[in-house]
Amino acid sequence: MSIKTQNKKVVSLVANGFQNDNRVQRMAEAIQEISFDVTIVGWQKGQLKEREVINTIPVHRIRTKSQKWKRSNKIIGLIQFIDFCICTIRQYKNFDIWHCNDFEAFWIGLWAKLFNPKITLVYDSHEYQKERLGTPFYVRWVIYWVEKMFISKAKIFITVSPGIGSEYQRLYGIKDFYLVRNTPHLMKATKANIFREKFHIRPDQKIFLYQGMLAPGRGIENMIEAFQARTDDDAVLIIMGQGKIENWVKDQIKNTPTIFHHPYVSYLEIPNYTGSADVGLNTAVNNCLNHYFCLPNKLFEYIQSEIPILTNNLYDCKNLIEKYDIGSVIKAYTPNGINEAIDVMIKNDLTIYQQNLKNAKATLHWEEEKKKLQEAYLKLKP
Repeated sequence: MSIKTQNKKVVSLVANGFQNDNRVQRMAEAIQEISFDVTIVGWQKGQLKEREVINTIPVHRIRTKSQKWKRSNKIIGLIQFIDFCICTIRQYKNFDIWHCNDFEAFWIGLWAKLFNPKITLVYDSHEYQKERLGTPFYVRWVIYWVEKMFISKAKIFITVSPGIGSEYQRLYGIKDFYLVRNTPHLMKATKANIFREKFHIRPDQKIFLYQGMLAPGRGIENMIEAFQARTDDDAVLIIMGQGKIENWVKDQIKNTPTIFHHPYVSYLEIPNYTGSADVGLNTAVNNCLNHYFCLPNKLFEYIQSEIPILTNNLYDCKNLIEKYDIGSVIKAYTPNGINEAIDVMIKNDLTIYQQNLKNAKATLHWEEEKKKLQEAYLKLKP
């Protein structure tokens, strides 16, 4: 699609090093398609390149003088963040649109608008910001009051799930929001046997796959405990990914013959691996409102690979599964509750979900989802 507009300059800001963030990349490419000049701006850390071009999108990771300091306490961290804010505003205050990814970027965008009132702010909240797991009460208080007082400064508000959007409407009286979910590109379903061949899994065993970040609060611990409690080997668990608890996972499963770990694979390789499973798992624990209203991208990756989903009982996840009838919901996230749900999936003829998965797949992909983002941006034309 090619729609002529003046080439307004957009900075897509992240308050991190911008690494493996497929959503930010896809959003930038979609905005570029309708003739905006987009630059992704992040924080230069570690060995990441200061400047590069990724799929036609310029990426600038800002190098600050204070980043050389060892972050030994919160005061040092705060000084480094302020330094990053100042450097970012200094270099990009004359850009027309600031697309702020999450609260930290929105905070910087508000300060930038003080120096240049002509800046148009877009607030893209990837999470329920003040309800993120582990957020101290005083940080929650700051987020709430900053959003309450200044969210109206954003010309466009975007979020990732209906539940989070409704919560922002309830809290701050937002009239309209754009729902842009974390859907992948339309993928060809690939039915492979990578896991069966690599781990010598029998044809009669059902493969349950968790793919994603290995971190606390994702429910991985509960799922491992459930599989370790099973008295049969009708189901096997594949945990595919990397993260903070990767070594813990490997240690926990080494004596369990029905649980396997597979290293992280790239976004382009995922369909081949996902298509090697029988059931996709969504295991996020309902331990904060951010998780309760989450709608993870792994759900849509499972759908694109046309495998049914077993999800924890979370608001938006449950609604999605039940709307399209593409899987089942774990009623109680305990070892017994998980195994009861697994037993149902084992006994079911999983082919009953195939047509519904194809129907869901036809609409729940990025080529459809990005249209809402582009519709929002076209309203920012002169």
